[in-house]
Amino acid sequence: MLGDQDSTPTVSGPRRYQQMRRSAQQPSSSGELSGMSLGGLLVDCSLKEFLWQHVELVLTKKGFDDSVGRNPQPSHFELPTYTKWVQVASRLHQVLISNSDDEMAELAAKVQSQVKVLEGFLDADTKFSENRCQKALPLAHSAYQSNLPHNYTTTVHKNQLAQGLRVYSQHARGVAFQRYALQLHEDCYKFWSNGHQLCEERSLTDQHCVHKFHLLPQPGEKPDMDRNPPILNHNSRGRSTSSCNCGRKQAPREDPFDIQAANYDFYQVSQRLWVEEELEVCRLRPGVIPSVLNFPAHLGRVRARKTTTKQP
Repeated sequence: MLGDQDSTPTVSGPRRYQQMRRSAQQPSSSGELSGMSLGGLLVDCSLKEFLWQHVELVLTKKGFDDSVGRNPQPSHFELPTYTKWVQVASRLHQVLISNSDDEMAELAAKVQSQVKVLEGFLDADTKFSENRCQKALPLAHSAYQSNLPHNYTTTVHKNQLAQGLRVYSQHARGVAFQRYALQLHEDCYKFWSNGHQLCEERSLTDQHCVHKFHLLPQPGEKPDMDRNPPILNHNSRGRSTSSCNCGRKQAPREDPFDIQAANYDFYQVSQRLWVEEELEVCRLRPGVIPSVLNFPAHLGRVRARKTTTKQP
């Protein structure tokens, strides 16, 4: 049996290491043969033997044959000079053993950046997913901005975002899908909030304010279009015709957005304008008694007449 083993040709490199591993796992009938391998040599499964098989490939310049690509390229090995090797070894000794905590933190950040570079070369699935998602993102942006008005509400924003996500999900694949989907959310929200938000307030007649997002003026403050956001009153561009308190005059009124504007402000303004109009008539025609002054007197006489007729 030993003679048969001695006649076996000796191999080197990865095959030799694998053969030694398999021979070490095979059971033997004798305790003396349990430690033997091909060629009567002891099986060495140490780290040194594992590394040496790769070192031999480098020294013989044969290269590795583990490429799974369709058109594999020949491996290229570049041995460092002794000076360069000493510099790298000294630097590694300084980083791993001699550095303080502050220096270690600074170097850790640099090492982490280089690790990300290596991951980009080694992690094919992530790289493929990154490329697919990056190509799908502009298509999703175009779908979001398709047929959009200049200013639009939250409902329109959500509908367009759903359309953009639908297009994105048709093209994006892989582990980076969720990260770029969140980026799409952020990009669309930034586009909407950067001067494209429509005021969400509705009037009492359920009409939207036509202004972009704005603030209401404080008491005594004037509207200011140049502010960011602008200072404006709500306006739906809707108008109706209403009568004043006494019913003698009619005037157009803006679509009201609150109870005070609907039931108080308009009538106060219309009454003031009516009084000014009547006084202007009196100034131009001195002999005419203004109805704004005559009407309350007439109303008082009517009330007095009703009071006297009720007495026995």
